[in-house]
Amino acid sequence: LSNSVVEYLVGLFEGVPGEERTARQLLDEGVERLPIAFGDLRVRSALYEASGRAYALMGLHRQALPMFDRAFALAARELGIGDADQGDSLELLAQAHIALKNWEVAADLCRRNLEALSGSENVARRAEVRLTLGQALAGAEDYEAARSELERAYEVLRRRAPGEPIALALQLLGQVDLATGRDQLARERLEAALAMRTQLWSPSFHSLSTNLAALSLAHSACGDPAAAARFQERASRLSAPSAVVDEPPFALVSATRRDYEERFQDGISRLQAQQWDAAREHFEACLELVPEEPVCAYNIACALARDGDEDGAFEWIARALDWGFGNATTRLRVAREDPEVDSLRARAAWKPLYEGMLASYDRAQDYARTPGYLPGKEPSAALLVVLHDDGDTKDSILAGPWAQLARRRGWALLAPSAVYPGGHAPEDGMAWTHNVMGFSRNPGGYAEPAREALLWLEREHGTPTGPIVFAGEGAGGWVAFALAMQLPGRVSGVVLRGATPHPRSLGSEARLAEAMEVNLQIVLDGEVAPYGAPEAARLPETRDLWKAWLSRSWRGPLEVQLVEGEDVALGLGQAVDRIKLR
Repeated sequence: LSNSVVEYLVGLFEGVPGEERTARQLLDEGVERLPIAFGDLRVRSALYEASGRAYALMGLHRQALPMFDRAFALAARELGIGDADQGDSLELLAQAHIALKNWEVAADLCRRNLEALSGSENVARRAEVRLTLGQALAGAEDYEAARSELERAYEVLRRRAPGEPIALALQLLGQVDLATGRDQLARERLEAALAMRTQLWSPSFHSLSTNLAALSLAHSACGDPAAAARFQERASRLSAPSAVVDEPPFALVSATRRDYEERFQDGISRLQAQQWDAAREHFEACLELVPEEPVCAYNIACALARDGDEDGAFEWIARALDWGFGNATTRLRVAREDPEVDSLRARAAWKPLYEGMLASYDRAQDYARTPGYLPGKEPSAALLVVLHDDGDTKDSILAGPWAQLARRRGWALLAPSAVYPGGHAPEDGMAWTHNVMGFSRNPGGYAEPAREALLWLEREHGTPTGPIVFAGEGAGGWVAFALAMQLPGRVSGVVLRGATPHPRSLGSEARLAEAMEVNLQIVLDGEVAPYGAPEAARLPETRDLWKAWLSRSWRGPLEVQLVEGEDVALGLGQAVDRIKLR
């Protein structure tokens, strides 16, 4: 089944080389091939369902509906009518009909689903089906029946951790209250739903938009037209087209690094072709561009080992270890399983080297596991979350201007740690990634350590109740901004020191944050090298370039500040003061 799905997905991209097609075109063409491409009913059912989900996510519910119909029919042929495992297909069908305002059909599908689930012990699943049924009944204006189903669903769901299903139950109950003249109760429930959604990572565009629009109606019904207008304006921002993200005025990857990657790939190709001397020469050339790169040292060891020079290979393995080769789980697995160094693992000298890698890894993990933290004066004090630059550490944040700022304001300060040592010991400097090219494409993919730090804070000190401001320096700024875009309702603003947002984190990625009025402040002070700025550029030039670019790519509150001859902590404090805390 997995192989068939992979074959289908890759097949979507077949076509004329160099031809560019939209996601909609690729999906349409793939769906046309489905009836003849796969004979297995399970595979075709899974792929029709996946295609329907894709159409639905694009808002194309009329195209999604026949996909779900076919998926359900094929599953019924395989599983039999009435099987509880068809519940997901029935739920998807009901949701599609709700999107198309086919209320009665949606309600009947939900009732069929509840009948199939009657013997199931999964109470939460039945509650979510009741939630969909309540939504369909409300759409059909059968408000009392809708209220009954929604209240039954909410009583089950509210015992779970806060999440979208509970927020949806509150929103739907609020909309039913509004339709039946219970305006004050409607406003309270809708505000509770919005508050819950703003706590979620990456809340749904559609859910927030409908929640805000309903709140606008509720405030209008309660006689507060000013509040109604504010909520309607916020809802409108979510439906507006994204800002166009221009090419940034800085290089995502330096010319040196691009040259390194090309030479590195040449070295890999020589290894695969068993050209041991040529491979070694390419990796040695890479080390001239990026000194002390551990993967190059390891690959030289592989070439020497395969060429019969085991003593020379051990020397390079030792260098790889000394330069941090063992600081990532993927590299430890390579060292443990790679057939290229089988001959080295058979020798007694291998064991202490590998144990050294494990010890280096454990030390780095132990250092990174606990973030730096300064408590605030009050439990409800604002929280400043600061991500250090590559080559710095959480300790440098606790000893620098951010800590001065936090202490003066009585704020709490959380300093997450990156996980990859940049030197011999983690205290000497840490990096957010060992994959420069991957980081340059998607820095948000390397934000897990910062997310873990927030979970640590919640476990050790409770959930923050005050305003939250994210901040980052250099490479940490890329990660901090990407992380803030995933929590737009809780973050009041982002302060970047010597950094600007990564383009991947702007445009449609940032629409939620813009609608939530997240404030972006950038500080250039000369002490943190501007991340990605041309080396010869003066700070005023960098400020003007960044400001012009961001003014076209970010529609929220924005300021790019140059701190010259001032205390850095003062400049950072001024940036924070421009953020409207909430």
